[in-house]
Amino acid sequence: MQLLPITTNRNEIDIQILQGNAVFNFHRQIEKILQHAPNGKNISLFYSEAAVNNTRNEITWFTKATGKIRTMQELQPKERSWVSEQLKVFSAAIKLTIKELETTAGEKSFGVEALKNIFIAPDIQNSLFLVGSALVIAEWGCVPSGADPRDYDLLLLDLPYNIIPTNSITETESVTQPPRFLWRSFAVVALIFMLIINLASKTYSPMSVNAALNTNAEKQLKLDIQNLKHQTQEKLDSCQIGKEKAVNKEFTISRPTENKVLDQKALERKDLSVFNGDWRMITELYEADNAGKAQLDKKVEYKLNFYNDGKGMFSLQYNDGDICKTPISVHIESKDKFIINAPKLECQKRNPRDISIDKSGNIICNLTKPDHASCQIECYKGPCDTSFEK
Repeated sequence: MQLLPITTNRNEIDIQILQGNAVFNFHRQIEKILQHAPNGKNISLFYSEAAVNNTRNEITWFTKATGKIRTMQELQPKERSWVSEQLKVFSAAIKLTIKELETTAGEKSFGVEALKNIFIAPDIQNSLFLVGSALVIAEWGCVPSGADPRDYDLLLLDLPYNIIPTNSITETESVTQPPRFLWRSFAVVALIFMLIINLASKTYSPMSVNAALNTNAEKQLKLDIQNLKHQTQEKLDSCQIGKEKAVNKEFTISRPTENKVLDQKALERKDLSVFNGDWRMITELYEADNAGKAQLDKKVEYKLNFYNDGKGMFSLQYNDGDICKTPISVHIESKDKFIINAPKLECQKRNPRDISIDKSGNIICNLTKPDHASCQIECYKGPCDTSFEK
């Protein structure tokens, strides 16, 4: 599955509720219902799957559709017109399916209630994506916090052809704007030039020429030169001109701001809350060779986020922008050993990747034998949890 480039803040939305649960929690049931609708395959792909992060109070969205992911702003006018037409087709198909279910299963049946709450989104222009040739929606079943769902229900609205704007600012700006890196380079050069002029005006004015004859003026001149070098170097460092962002050319690595270790007593109690928070893990990534045998690719740094129940999200970001994620769970065997279960990583661009050499998805962390363990783990962001020790 591919991760859509959108994250929903739960504080900013209200979620449609079905049988006491968020409507998107019934994705699989809704998918089966829609498969029997006209154009069912495309409609079932239309709905992405939600992954709720209770710790961060965020929702991320995944899709089974394959191909390049594009936002509505990246589409050509003809493509956006096609999207509007597709929305009309989907709307008509869902309405027809609702009528059929009302006849066969009743007006209050699960299928009817579900389908009446799924063609809703808080910001349709930013919630839609074209993935390959498939239209996909995120944030479905959600409306802005405090809003009337009827104002965002596409089944109730008369969908216009121009629901997706035809004048994309992104298209014009992308042609005229130079890369951000060039702007930073120009800014650094301009700053250096201004500092040199400022230094020259101080050094060669009539008063400074006379003053340069004495020792104090010479000391001040040297100090100004040192300050100029220091300020220039600071700007160069901040822009990272001529430097790599990470030691590994392929992966983006976030170095920890603080190092903490797992609380041994909590591990002994098998208290899963010991993992709460954001972590970084260094482990070995394996790739299959031509013969299908797993070969060590390289040691890679992953980001992990755990919730209270020992479940969370496992992610890796490449320097080319590709993001790979998979849901994970942790099992504590003893105070010295725990196992992280992680299925194959699903990426936006790359093929799914096995994490463990035996393809079981299990990463064994042995705290007493770090040289032989298949992973190292440490806190990298924020306070994590009060049960952690530095």
